[in-house]
Amino acid sequence: MTFFRAAVAALSVLITASACASFSDPDPQRDVVTLGEKLPAAEIDESSLPFPFHDLPAWSLPFDDPPQSLDGILFGLRHTGDVLEFTAVSTSGEALWSTQRPATCSGFTLTYADGEPVAVLTDVTSTDDALAQVTASAYDLHTGEPVWGPVKVEGPWHGPGTVFAQAAPASTMGEVGDKQVLNPDTGKQVDVTGEILGEFQGTILTYSSGEDGSVRAEGAHTWTTPLTDLALGDDTPTSLAAMPGVEAPPGVAMIAVDDAEEAAVVWVEDGRVLTTQATSAVWDASVELVVTTEPHSLAAHDLDGPVWNRGLDDDMRLVASGGVLAFLRSDESVQVVNALTGEDAVGYPPDASSYAVPYLITSNGAAVFSSDGLVLVGVEEPPS
Repeated sequence: MTFFRAAVAALSVLITASACASFSDPDPQRDVVTLGEKLPAAEIDESSLPFPFHDLPAWSLPFDDPPQSLDGILFGLRHTGDVLEFTAVSTSGEALWSTQRPATCSGFTLTYADGEPVAVLTDVTSTDDALAQVTASAYDLHTGEPVWGPVKVEGPWHGPGTVFAQAAPASTMGEVGDKQVLNPDTGKQVDVTGEILGEFQGTILTYSSGEDGSVRAEGAHTWTTPLTDLALGDDTPTSLAAMPGVEAPPGVAMIAVDDAEEAAVVWVEDGRVLTTQATSAVWDASVELVVTTEPHSLAAHDLDGPVWNRGLDDDMRLVASGGVLAFLRSDESVQVVNALTGEDAVGYPPDASSYAVPYLITSNGAAVFSSDGLVLVGVEEPPS
């Protein structure tokens, strides 16, 4: 497992599988607080930033870990005493709203409800018949207004999307119990045929194994793709999952056999398979391309198929892409490539003593970096 996948997987375990059976947290402030205030300005060495982020404003983010992003909004968490505080932030440096949850069994995902971006948060409360009952609620990502919930769920957030799962016994560490998926529009449980792969911004993917096995989509998009199109091994696979420890780029699903290092990348819109050997992937909104690493190669894809392909060292993994620049790194090096052409690109000033690599680049060109905490290098608000 690469350093990036290991870090993400560790974070997922910390947030979603912590001791739900222990309910000793102080009572959090669950009500949404509307903020509407500017984030504090941040200092960051501009010479270490990629060229597209020079001369842009920078703000300190109220997150302990890299946030998620959807529709130009960042959403993340930080520990405040013994509770988790979740905050939505605009890419123009404004804190929009916040809410708190217990530090155990709490997680979140971003998706769309009836075409509008929402944050789905879990919560846990004590009940007469259950020491810890997990629930899920959805909030408008821009305003914090409740959309649905709370609704009871099987257990902690599992993902991708609105997928929840019973905690596994300690003897089966790394596994989960029964999974359920919620309709992101309503919060109601969806009865599916087959095994749940995940919910991807309004589309639910499931699979059936066997000789005539297939991956099926329902919800925002509907289609069926034979498992054989995913080329996931010599034999028909019996156990599939969204690629563990890797967040798929917008618009695609990354489907692997168990904890394999390579995955099939599937367009969620119509089930087309872009590649069957991806080890990492990012989306560049400026050129509308999915860029993937595969064994010995780097490639880009659009809705019509492959766009370019080039050689690449196997230890390089994609981190983010935006403004036509794709950023890759290994444990020891950084590489920048033109996402439109696949050619090497000059991403940093020649006199840079260090390279600040973005954790993520949003669809409107802002980025998150690490500099004495997490820093948003954002975009100015348009003049009114």
